[in-house]
Amino acid sequence: MSERILEGNLEEKLKHLETFSSCDVADALLKIDNPYGGFLPDIVMFSPDYLAGNSKLIGPVFTVKCVPVSDVNSPKPSQHFADAVPANSVVFVSAPPDTINAVWGGLMNTRAKIRGAKGVVVDGRVRDLEELRADGLPVSVYIQKNFWFMSNLINLIFENILY
Repeated sequence: MSERILEGNLEEKLKHLETFSSCDVADALLKIDNPYGGFLPDIVMFSPDYLAGNSKLIGPVFTVKCVPVSDVNSPKPSQHFADAVPANSVVFVSAPPDTINAVWGGLMNTRAKIRGAKGVVVDGRVRDLEELRADGLPVSVYIQKNFWFMSNLINLIFENILY
C-alpha cells in the first residue's frame, strides 16, 4: 500500500490523501512520532461559514511571512503575495504577534480565489468577513486566546452575581 502512495505525481498523491479522514491522518502522524498527531489548536473556520461545511484543505502550502516595514533584512518580493499564489495551493499567512492590522481581507481573498487557491489559513487578523464569505473560499484563522482577560472577566461576573 505505501509503495502505491509514493508513486505518481503530486496531484495524484494529494487526491489519494483526500480519501482519508482527519482521524486516519492523525493516527498516521502519531505512528511516525509527530507531536499531537498534527492537531492544530485554536484554528477557527470563518468562511464560507463559521465553523461549518467542508473544512478539509489539502494541497501544497504557499507560505507568506509578514514582517514589519522596518525589517530591512527580509527579502522583498517583486509582486504582491496575492498575485503569486500558485493554483491548487493552500495559502498560509503569518503575521508578527504584535500586529494590530489585518493581514488578509476581501481583495486578497478574491485574488487568491481567481489564482486557484484551495483555501487560506491566517495566523493574524482578517477583515472584510462578508466579502470572504461571499467568495466561498475557505478561510481559517488562528485565534489567540487571552486567558488572563477571560479569567478576570469571569471572576468579575461571578463576584457581581454572588455579592
